[in-house]
Amino acid sequence: MNRVEIQARSAGGSWSRYAVADIDVVDAPAGKQDGKGTEIVLSDEVADHPEYRIHPVLLDAALRQLAAAIPVESDDTFYQAVSVETIRVFGPIRGRARSHTELIEQGQDGHRGRIVLTDDTGATIAELTGIELKPVDLASVPLSLEQKIFDAAWVQNPAPQGAAVADGTWVVLAESDSETTALAAEITTRFMSPTRRVISATLADESAVAEAFAKTGGDSQFPPVGIVVLLAKRPFDDADTDAALSRAQDLIVQISAAAHAAVDSWKGRSPRLLAGHPRRAVGSRQRAR
Repeated sequence: MNRVEIQARSAGGSWSRYAVADIDVVDAPAGKQDGKGTEIVLSDEVADHPEYRIHPVLLDAALRQLAAAIPVESDDTFYQAVSVETIRVFGPIRGRARSHTELIEQGQDGHRGRIVLTDDTGATIAELTGIELKPVDLASVPLSLEQKIFDAAWVQNPAPQGAAVADGTWVVLAESDSETTALAAEITTRFMSPTRRVISATLADESAVAEAFAKTGGDSQFPPVGIVVLLAKRPFDDADTDAALSRAQDLIVQISAAAHAAVDSWKGRSPRLLAGHPRRAVGSRQRAR
């Protein structure tokens, strides 16, 4: 039996342990699962990632499905998996699996459940047991930014001069000052055509941003192709560095929320992201991990 520990180092250099796992070889269970289960399909970009036995996106979807089976008394109650006793993988998991979830028991502090992943024939390819689910208030989780972000990649890719604007749907997100709002309106007017449409929202309005991306997901005539993020150009005030840092942190949270909304709504697509201020724009492709 082998043991694996997952640890992360903070900006201050201290290490924290997040998970411990014992790894052993076991036999696959006999028989097949009853019922069809819920199908989970990964995008082609990640379906056959060689580094994962179970891709994190697939695992997260299955855990969310299990949590959704818990009856809640109010919309403010959110259950999240906090630990898994056993994960067993019996065969290769490609880009598609069927998830069978079961709530085993309910305790005073939460629930315990089980997940079985099967292929299209019903054969078990993975099993998670002893899943602890507890109610969590996400706003009260005391995690620093360093603990929330483990890895990020930003690859700058300037748009070619004179390149045509791609057909489809563009989402324009802008800060709320008058100059940036005016530029957003101008870009919207220029982009609009019989083969393109533009949906705009205020960057700081998370619900409006989520709604903007949701509108683009199912329109085959105008498939999503890109996002334009416009930030206000503000001079750096060295007499008030706290304000500059606070704005930078707010922008990181807002753009991250927009990226999550795009991933949730534009499954299987890698949209082009244009970021800039009223006097300059830079084209990039963003990949978050």
